[in-house]
Amino acid sequence: MRTKRTAAVLACLALCFAAVTLSGCSSDSDASATDTSIPPSVASSQASAFQSAAQQDANEVLYDVNWQSQGEGKAPRLVFTPPFTTLVSATRLIKEGTGETITAGARITVNYVAVNGSNGSVIESTWAEGSTTDMTLNTDSVDQTLIDGLVGHKVGCQILYSVAPGSATSTDSTTSSVLGIEVEGTHSIPSAAAGATLTPDLSGLPSVSFPDPSSGPSLAPASGNAPTDLVVKPLIKGTGAAVKQGDSITVNYAGWLWNGTEFDSSYGSSPFTTTLDTSSLISGWVTGLAGQAVGSRVLLVIPPAYGYGGQAMGEIPANSTLVFMIDILDDSGQAVSASPSAS
Repeated sequence: MRTKRTAAVLACLALCFAAVTLSGCSSDSDASATDTSIPPSVASSQASAFQSAAQQDANEVLYDVNWQSQGEGKAPRLVFTPPFTTLVSATRLIKEGTGETITAGARITVNYVAVNGSNGSVIESTWAEGSTTDMTLNTDSVDQTLIDGLVGHKVGCQILYSVAPGSATSTDSTTSSVLGIEVEGTHSIPSAAAGATLTPDLSGLPSVSFPDPSSGPSLAPASGNAPTDLVVKPLIKGTGAAVKQGDSITVNYAGWLWNGTEFDSSYGSSPFTTTLDTSSLISGWVTGLAGQAVGSRVLLVIPPAYGYGGQAMGEIPANSTLVFMIDILDDSGQAVSASPSAS
C-alpha cells in the first residue's frame, strides 16, 4: 500500500515537471509555434492532486512507525526502518486520552520526543530533560496539521507527528523527523484582559477605546510631542501571577505609530504567544510587561531607543515612537525549546 502511495506522489511530481517544461517551450518569437503552456486551471488542478497524493503518502508512512511505551514518565521508543521520509506533515492518533477535551486556541502542556528520520536517533526529549513544554494551539505558533491532529482529542492522548524537511516546523532542510507527543494538560485562554479598571494619568498620551470589541481597540493620537522615556500605564489590573522575563506569555495586542497609524494587531485573529525576552521582542515590551499581572491591560509608549531605533521595520519607519495596548492573557512560566512550534 505504501509503495503505491509513493508511486502516486512520484506520478504527480512527473506531471508537475511536465507542466513546467511544456510551459517553457512556447516562444513569443515564433508566431507559428503552437502554444503549449498549461492553463492556470490545469496547473492548479495538478498542484492540488500532488498535495493530495503527498498527504495520503505521509499518512501511510506514519503507520510504519511503532510507538513502544517504556513505562510511566519515560519517552516512548519510536521504531521504524530508516529512512523515514515525508513530503508534508501528518499526524496519527496512537491512544486517546481520558481528560479534558482539547480545543482550538487552548494552551496545552506536552511531553514529546523528536527522532531523526534518516537514522532513528533522538534529537531531543522533554522526558529526558525532565520538563514539559507548553504551546498555544493557533497558527502563530503551531503547525495547522498538528492543531488538527490534537483538537477534539482528550488530555492524555498520544499522537505521532511527522515533520517534512525544510518546512516551517523543521530544523533540517534535508531530513524528515517524527515526534511522539503526549498531552499532559490543557486550559483555555481568555480573549481579553479581566480585572479592576484603573484610571492612570494619561495627560499628553494617546487614548485607547473599544468601540467594537470584536475588531479590537482604536486609538486617538495625542497632539503633542512623543515622550522620550518609556511609558508604562496599566489600564486594567489582572488577578494572576506577575509575568517574569523569560516566561512564555500569550497576549492580544494592537500597535500604532505615534500619529495614530495602526501597523499591527492580533485582535480579531488569534492571540500571540512569545517569550518575554529581548531575543524575541523589543526591549520596550520586555521592560514594560515584566512584573505585570496576568489578566492586565497595559498601555506602552515606546521611544525609538526601546523599539527599533534607527532601523525601519515593515510599516514602521526608522526612529519611530510606538504605542501598544497589550492584554496579558496567559503565562506558562519559563519558556523552553518546543520543536512542535511553527516559529
